[in-house]
Amino acid sequence: MRKVKAIKVFDNLTMLITFENDEKRVFDLEDILEMQAFQKLEDVDKFKSAKIINGTVTWLNGEIDLAPQYMYEISYEFDDSEIVYAQG
Repeated sequence: MRKVKAIKVFDNLTMLITFENDEKRVFDLEDILEMQAFQKLEDVDKFKSAKIINGTVTWLNGEIDLAPQYMYEISYEFDDSEIVYAQG
C-alpha cells in the first residue's frame, strides 16, 4: 500500500506528492472536481489547507480525504529534469 510522505500545494489546484518510496507525482484536482465530494476544494484556500494524516492527504480537518493509491493512479509522473533553475 502506498503512503504519502510529503506534499507541496500550488495555487492552481495542483500538488506535488512525494510517496514513501520517494517517487514524485503531480496531482491535479481538476481531474476530480466534477465529483460533489471534492467541490469544496475548488476554493484555493481550502485546497491549500491540505495535510498528511497517517500517509493520507486530508482537507478541512479530515472532512475530505483521498486514498494514496487513488491519488497515485490519477496523478502523473513528475519530471524534474525539465525544471530550469535561475542562476545569479
